[in-house]
Amino acid sequence: MTGLMTEFKQILRKGGEKRSKLRMELQRAFTQMKKPFFILCAVYIMAISAIIRADFDYYDDMGRIAGGSSGWGFSRHLSNLLSCLLHADTWLTDISPLPQILAAVMMAAASAVILYVFDPSTDGKTGFLNIAAVIPAGICPYFLECYSYKFDAPYMALSVLVSVAPILFLSGGPFVYGAAVVAGSLIMCMTYQVSAGVFPLMIIFYSLHLWRKSVDLKKILKFILLSALSYAGALLFFSIFIMKTEYYGYANNELLSLREMLEGKIFVHLKNYYGIMFRDFKDVWIFLMAFITLAFGGYFLYYCRQKKLLTLLWLVLSGACSLMVLFGLHPAFTMSLTAPRTMYGIGIVVALMAVMLSYFPKTLPVKLVAFALSWCFFAFSFTYGNALKLQKDYTLYRMELVAQDLNELECAVSDDIKAVRLVGNIGHSPIIENMPDDYDMLMRLVPETFGGDLMWNEYYFFHYLDLRNVVKTDSGYLLKMDLPVLKDTMYHTIRGNRNYIVIELK
Repeated sequence: MTGLMTEFKQILRKGGEKRSKLRMELQRAFTQMKKPFFILCAVYIMAISAIIRADFDYYDDMGRIAGGSSGWGFSRHLSNLLSCLLHADTWLTDISPLPQILAAVMMAAASAVILYVFDPSTDGKTGFLNIAAVIPAGICPYFLECYSYKFDAPYMALSVLVSVAPILFLSGGPFVYGAAVVAGSLIMCMTYQVSAGVFPLMIIFYSLHLWRKSVDLKKILKFILLSALSYAGALLFFSIFIMKTEYYGYANNELLSLREMLEGKIFVHLKNYYGIMFRDFKDVWIFLMAFITLAFGGYFLYYCRQKKLLTLLWLVLSGACSLMVLFGLHPAFTMSLTAPRTMYGIGIVVALMAVMLSYFPKTLPVKLVAFALSWCFFAFSFTYGNALKLQKDYTLYRMELVAQDLNELECAVSDDIKAVRLVGNIGHSPIIENMPDDYDMLMRLVPETFGGDLMWNEYYFFHYLDLRNVVKTDSGYLLKMDLPVLKDTMYHTIRGNRNYIVIELK
């Protein structure tokens, strides 16, 4: 009995020591992260200031503003709950730019965690170029689309923060760390599942960080195994007990069958993602990222005190795994969504490489290259925000012309209910269309906002302009009718009668 009591006391003492160690570690982390956190807050908020100024209702923002609904699909229950708390009501009103600012603050916190975790020193002296190296994580051009959503932005950013934060609890022991991974992964799944690749990227690069510090291989493998089991357990729990399979016109969350995976369908999707990325990114961005990637491999191999062959093998394996998880789980779905907001993992992986490089000795040229990439992304964020403003102004102008012409037509102002069909699309603002050919990224980020087949391209016109006695229709029957031309201008042609109207945008 005495022996059992003694053993129990030893377990309690060890647990107390781990809790004390974790508390001290977190206190040191918060102290060391304060300076980069506030600097990054200022940088990120400034970077999205043009987006905020544009006051652009991005896709389903229009529906949420008009209908006051949360209703996030794909089992994002926490987004629904947090939105009610943030908006202080179950009817969601437009409280921008608060959500976007909160998103920038959370991304600054996530970036500060990355800086702290990969800092090999204990003095807490994070330099300017170290901070500049992590900026792609927060303002990667793909993540700019996340900031564009007035309602979704903070939950997208939260999913990134909870994916990088668990590593801070590593000193608390296996149970505490495993619990942190499970909690963070479940929060990610219930806010924005696109971030499913962020935590694996953190583990891959932290394992390299431990290898460079000459940590015993068995300890590194135990860390990887614990991380993988905790993460996989959280995803499994979510998929069995929380997630519902959903299908939308643009995406679903149904996994490929085992046969399709064995046939290499995932690699087909991955090839598509990387092909899109190379088309989206400007040549100079790709060059700078390639330079950082090659420099990372070279410097790591040179400065690592472990056996060179094993180090090279570790680097190759880590690179292959990173390429696989870069876009989270989307390549494993039957319908892989390739919207910009699903591809921001590239910003995370570049930031991880650049941050680790920034702490290596004699890497000033590489630090300057990382700074140049961060500056490119910073400058592009203003280009994008101002392009949104141009598109908004152009869209409102074109809608006002149509509304004014409708108002002058006798059949349109009658009390008869009219079925109205929009045909064609105004495209992008002429200023955006005149951009150089290497601005494909901008074309993908800025929506075509009036006309076309997408519901949101017609939402503002039919729901915001208070068109009287009008019913929107997608029926192709109207296009087959020989309706007379009522108005023909350089911007549009209106055909119709007392009951049917077709607006052909030019």
